[in-house]
Amino acid sequence: ELSSARRMRTAGWTVIATLPTGIAFESINSIRDKIYFGAILSSLIIPILLWLYLHGQLTPLSRAAKTLDEMTQGRMPLQPLLAEGSKEIRRLLHSFNLLQSHINEQKTSLNESAEKLRLSAKVFESSCESIVIADAAMRIVSVNRAFTEMTGHAGDEVVGRSLRMLAADQGDDQFATLVGQHLRSAEHWQGEVLHRRKSGETYPAWLHVSAIRDAEGRPGHYVFGFLDISDRKQAEERIEYMAFHDPLTGLPNRRLAMERLELAITLADRSQTRTALVFLDLDNFKTINDSFGHAVGDLLLQAVASRLMLCIRDSDTICRQGGDEFLIVLGNVADADAITVVTRKILEALAPTFNIEGKELSTSSSIGIAVFPDDGRDIDTLLKRADTAMYHAKEAGRNAYSFFTEQMNLDAVEHQQVRVGLLHAMERGEFRLHYQPQIDINSGKVIGAEALIRWQHPEHGLLAPA
Repeated sequence: ELSSARRMRTAGWTVIATLPTGIAFESINSIRDKIYFGAILSSLIIPILLWLYLHGQLTPLSRAAKTLDEMTQGRMPLQPLLAEGSKEIRRLLHSFNLLQSHINEQKTSLNESAEKLRLSAKVFESSCESIVIADAAMRIVSVNRAFTEMTGHAGDEVVGRSLRMLAADQGDDQFATLVGQHLRSAEHWQGEVLHRRKSGETYPAWLHVSAIRDAEGRPGHYVFGFLDISDRKQAEERIEYMAFHDPLTGLPNRRLAMERLELAITLADRSQTRTALVFLDLDNFKTINDSFGHAVGDLLLQAVASRLMLCIRDSDTICRQGGDEFLIVLGNVADADAITVVTRKILEALAPTFNIEGKELSTSSSIGIAVFPDDGRDIDTLLKRADTAMYHAKEAGRNAYSFFTEQMNLDAVEHQQVRVGLLHAMERGEFRLHYQPQIDINSGKVIGAEALIRWQHPEHGLLAPA
């Protein structure tokens, strides 16, 4: 029982009340049972709720982890993850997607760089141009296949060696110094150089150099590109040769002869000596051409050129002006006697017959000579007067030579005036018809007449044909 006592002062009594504990604690026990029941029920419900909450929160992460595992193992392509779940999880997945996007961009960039490197390596190796990569000290780092084919040096033979080994003069360091100085301020240099192959053969090459600078702007590496220009140089030399030489005889042409004549005149004027211009024309060459054909005529011209070359000094020039005409420039001659010696030697050299394809051919020449400064001080005047002298030699019977004289010039001017006057005489009505009777000597009778033309010249009066 549960007892309770209280003393009553007014009555002097003590009141005691008793109650069985079962009845006294009945409400407490009821509350206790409810608390126990609630605690048991809560211990069952809270884990379930907590599991459901955590499951709901962790499912996006689990799904993301599963997707990542699939992508890692290659069973599905890389792709952004679905941003779901709580705010924090969505932020986490969004950050992961940004990271993945950045990684993809870097991967794409790396793939592009790798492809560019692959293409660059392909170009480097398959280029027809010889390419050499050198360090800042001009030591070879790498070469391509074209370099090996061009120089004969294998890559492992030259790596680490100085570029000086390629120079024709391997002891000359001027080239490396020149390139290095130029590329301190510029990015490129190009020019023609002379290189040496492994066999020792030298060849011209066109070189272009580019500097690869480091972060501080200093040249860290150089890229050298070489092209063998031997064929181009030969073509240029051939073109230049054809521009200044006769293709049939190989002699200098008129252009080159005029340049050398100008130089000879300049030197003669400076040294107070003489220069002779010799104009040579083959006699009856047209007859040979017409009789035996142009092929034989060409062979005859080549044979004549060979004989003429034996008649002059190395310092003199002989050229084929065209057809069967030749010009000879004799520089630094003292007097007419020295010129005469050469011209007589030419006539004697051409006197023997030529054997052309089994045919015995003979030709002679008419030679005209004009002398600087006696006959003229410029090229055109000397050409005209040498030509005039040559025609005078022809008129004198051919196979001869003739120096120009002032009388020749006067005769040529008069001849030209007569020729031009005759061209206009018909238009101007200057011709007159005359009859010369033909008389029989025995009978003295006129048996006919010869019709003759006289020229009533406005300045010189009546001119007969002679």
